[in-house]
Amino acid sequence: MQVQKSKLLEILESLKAGLSTDDVIENFASICFDEETVYTFNDLVYIRYPFKTDFIGSVKEDRFFKHIKKAGADKEGFIGLSEMEGDLVISSGKKGKTKAGIPMILFGPTDANMVDADEVDWKKLPKDFPKALKLAMFCAGTDYDKPKLTCVHVKGKMVESSDNSRAFRHTLKKKIKDEFLVPAKSIPALLKHDLHKYGILEGWIFFKTKAGVIVSLRMHPDISYPDMSFLFDLDGHKFEFPEEMVKTIDKAVDFIGDDDDDETGYLHIKIDPKKITASSRSTHGWFKEPIKAKSDVNMSFFVSPSFLKDIFKSTRACEVDDARGLLRFETAEWEHVLNISVD
Repeated sequence: MQVQKSKLLEILESLKAGLSTDDVIENFASICFDEETVYTFNDLVYIRYPFKTDFIGSVKEDRFFKHIKKAGADKEGFIGLSEMEGDLVISSGKKGKTKAGIPMILFGPTDANMVDADEVDWKKLPKDFPKALKLAMFCAGTDYDKPKLTCVHVKGKMVESSDNSRAFRHTLKKKIKDEFLVPAKSIPALLKHDLHKYGILEGWIFFKTKAGVIVSLRMHPDISYPDMSFLFDLDGHKFEFPEEMVKTIDKAVDFIGDDDDDETGYLHIKIDPKKITASSRSTHGWFKEPIKAKSDVNMSFFVSPSFLKDIFKSTRACEVDDARGLLRFETAEWEHVLNISVD
């Protein structure tokens, strides 16, 4: 079969979210073909693209992807894929004369690919659902002793998350008919796609695009979630961050650590009556910048720099409740509350 090289690379890039470096289960690091689709899977994510082939099996993703990137396409931009004596053969270059073979293995089905997509009761997703997920996943925790706080909770019009030091809630324009909890670390796999519909079946939530791509996430089995309404009921005073903060964040992020589990993975913000000081410190070095600003409080907090930049795209205004040690950003669509230290 002939396939356009650029399209195949685009598919392979999107499939990477379903891969794992865990070699205990061989196919967690493999690209799988079943004549009708190409897919990847691990214990949390399963991604499937419509992709017709005349062979069945799987190949190691790293070797397959590296060779496809290097392989020369013909003048129309195509390369060949076929099966020969148990190998997936890639034909490239002028008239497909260059050949490479990668061993294929057969595989057993995962929980998710045992479910026929035709069995899923597909329901339309609100258009603002991906945006809500993108913001909510930043506020979920990473402490797996509190598994529900590592998830994003969806119920009705509400998309929410918390890690016990901050809380986020987004109000969708239209209701979602089901309630579910999905691990935040699985959500990036969704955000690469233009989601259209969803359905729930046998412990998985399935998302589908108009092009027929299906991304499935394993759900948390218990959908109950703590009521966080009291956190968003603040009685404080207003404060607005200066516009220069955006440039400061861009500079500070170069010195942010790679581990979100400790403070080096976050930006430190300190506010006093005359200035705001943004700082970061990690093995990459350290950064500190004061910005002139007037406020009525002395306070400080840690925050994800990328998340704060996303907030500032919508608002730089916030409300500070000194008595409870909380700071809230609010727009017509969402609210975000942070724990702060009041000096």
